[in-house]
Amino acid sequence: MIEQCEAKIFLAKDRSITTTGWMKSCALFKQPAIKNSLYGNFYNVQDDVLSSRRTLNFIAENDADLIILPVAGSIIYNDNYGNSAMIEGGKMQYFSVKKNTQVKIFNPYNDVFVNFLRIWLKPGSLNAIINTASFSFERENNKNKLLHLFVSYNNEQQPVNFYIGKFDGRKDVLHKVCKPGNMVFIFVIDGAFEVQYRLLETRDALALWNVDKVDMEALSNNAVVLMIDMPATA
Repeated sequence: MIEQCEAKIFLAKDRSITTTGWMKSCALFKQPAIKNSLYGNFYNVQDDVLSSRRTLNFIAENDADLIILPVAGSIIYNDNYGNSAMIEGGKMQYFSVKKNTQVKIFNPYNDVFVNFLRIWLKPGSLNAIINTASFSFERENNKNKLLHLFVSYNNEQQPVNFYIGKFDGRKDVLHKVCKPGNMVFIFVIDGAFEVQYRLLETRDALALWNVDKVDMEALSNNAVVLMIDMPATA
């Protein structure tokens, strides 16, 4: 029996959308949830599509941990503090950014678009040994389960824990929440899932509170999901 819990669904079609001739950005919140204690460490997630040889320029509105996850293709990150990185598919990288940090994200390809996620968290949410997490779904033993990303210092529990998984149709997984009282945020990158009796399709998201375990079942082949397990209060 699936336990009852508080939940909020964010449908992909309801996101705040910004478009130009060469870029499309879909944000979960029109304004970051910085002052909304309901979402704890979580500020926002932006789903960006960038045309070939184009640069996305933006300025950090607040101090934050910025996590970038390429979904299609690779991107090049630069900021005015001298940080630079090529972030490839199969990698997730985070940056500790200060308010008013100027960031540039470049699509290095000549003829294809890139798609990537920008995940914004309360500063200090991650305390990892290195700021890059790698994963591969090509290994057979990495499918049909959640892969835990980032490793913290001294093997201590991360305040915020990231997981990603790719599943065959009708495969399920039961996630035990890292700490009592945590919020669990689920974002479907591709495909469809049933989570706690709720249907989520591509780019839909779900926030869960007051839950000890999260039961997910993939409803399509090669379905990909991102999960963030984090404190419910900032």
